[in-house]
Amino acid sequence: MDINVDKLNEITQKKYKELEITVKSLLKQYEENDKERFDLIKNKIAEKGEDWDANLTLISGDSSTELNIQQLLAYEYCLATEKITNGKFAFGQAADKLFDGIQVMNIGNPVKGRHDNILYGKGYDDESAVPISSKMYRIVMHAGAQKIEYIKDEKLTGGLFLFEKGVIENFANRDNGESLDIKTDGINFSDLSSGQSLLSNLRQTFFHESNHNAEKDYVIGENGDIPKEYVGLDGKKYMNYQTITDYCEFSNDELIEPEYFFGEYVDTKGEKRNGWFYMDENGEKKSIYDYSFKLEKHLLDNPINVSYGLETREKAEDGTEIMHNIITEGFVEKAARAMVLSIDPNADLDIAKYQEYVAIAEKVTEGRDEMLGEGQTYADFLSNSSKLKKELEEIEVDCDNGTKTDGLHYLSDYADKVQRRETEKRLFLKENNMRSICDHLQLNEKQIQDLIDSNMLFLNHLSDDDKNRLVQLLSAGKVKDLKYIGNRVNEFSDILDKEQEFFDLIPRKLGYKQKDKCSFSIDEFAELSSNIKNPDISDSGDGPEGR
Repeated sequence: MDINVDKLNEITQKKYKELEITVKSLLKQYEENDKERFDLIKNKIAEKGEDWDANLTLISGDSSTELNIQQLLAYEYCLATEKITNGKFAFGQAADKLFDGIQVMNIGNPVKGRHDNILYGKGYDDESAVPISSKMYRIVMHAGAQKIEYIKDEKLTGGLFLFEKGVIENFANRDNGESLDIKTDGINFSDLSSGQSLLSNLRQTFFHESNHNAEKDYVIGENGDIPKEYVGLDGKKYMNYQTITDYCEFSNDELIEPEYFFGEYVDTKGEKRNGWFYMDENGEKKSIYDYSFKLEKHLLDNPINVSYGLETREKAEDGTEIMHNIITEGFVEKAARAMVLSIDPNADLDIAKYQEYVAIAEKVTEGRDEMLGEGQTYADFLSNSSKLKKELEEIEVDCDNGTKTDGLHYLSDYADKVQRRETEKRLFLKENNMRSICDHLQLNEKQIQDLIDSNMLFLNHLSDDDKNRLVQLLSAGKVKDLKYIGNRVNEFSDILDKEQEFFDLIPRKLGYKQKDKCSFSIDEFAELSSNIKNPDISDSGDGPEGR
């Protein structure tokens, strides 16, 4: 990825110079102190060729400097894996799993022609899937990073993408003919003047997505120790893994798309809609979801069995699968944060995502390691997550309502409530409540941003000092409405304390030993801010979360 430093602000230019010095120094240190393993990573990257195209090239005037970010991140990932597992999952094992499972590694925007066969869809055989290199992918998916699985040469592998945050100008047209730009999520390479440092961001994002690769068990024998289906303590039928028999791939020589528009159109049912559409060959407006990339379906010579990690898939009576929330996201992120800190104990972590999931993972990890030894839970999760999943499923938990369930679904059911915005905290912070508070107090955009930046809403507990600080932020220096503000702050504080009680009980519910309280934060109010401001019309569609 090329970065023209001369076009960036002064602070960003300075930080890129600091990044250059840091990266080169670290690479030299690793090569001198751990040459054999450093060269192992170098050789594995070389074997991937242009598929691992993730370096940063800093351009200034007529000169350019290449930062070997891919070497740094891959080496540090394997090193950090060994560290957080106390050697139970060794450097070489982590390297094998990383490069076996990730064929493509890319920083920046996907490249048309190179990444066309990496598809985003509902499954490997989804004929309505879209190439990640297409413009439509930008419309239907908005993750800042993503690890996507696909079939290559009869094997299951993946592509890991760290996207660039920015704006694609003249992306499409509105129905009135005006040009429409679209925002893209990802890492902000153009402005490093605020927020998390770029190196910490790259590490945390890459480690997170690589953990999604590590926690999947790609091949499981039909006669192995994991049944494909089982009946849980709640009487429902669940699935541990799926068998892939066929898959789709992009079959055309060139990726061609229609011109996209945003505005009003009539759907196939004759109902008026407002959203993305294209014009078919007859000039009729059609939903973009009616467009087909003419994917080609192939039958695998040898079916592939792949586990879901800690994902929970229920098999309904009609045979369809119901995806429950992925508590694995919390384990993936918790491990990623531990990895970053094992490399740099002073790293400025981003703790604004997946916080309830992370809190769950933290309590499971703490309690289980208390019994089995430090690093064991990370080792089991990253090397053989189906083992951890099976163990959690075999733990009987007494629910507060008098029913029984297994440990996995005890955790997953709460995560479902988080995802649906149905926990007390989520209900308090969602638009209809917190926004009403902001509207009532007539806070402007800057005051709302100050509230977000203060981190007061992202704490698991409010001390008296925290409450006073939050009152000051909400009052914005005004003396009116102090009673109203105080009551709402106390209400929020009580909700946080109540939720923390649920997390603190997890080790005991699972039969582990209780440890001290953990600290976590939430990302909900950051989402609120985008609702209060002018919403980005590109933020539509459903899909799995990326970091």
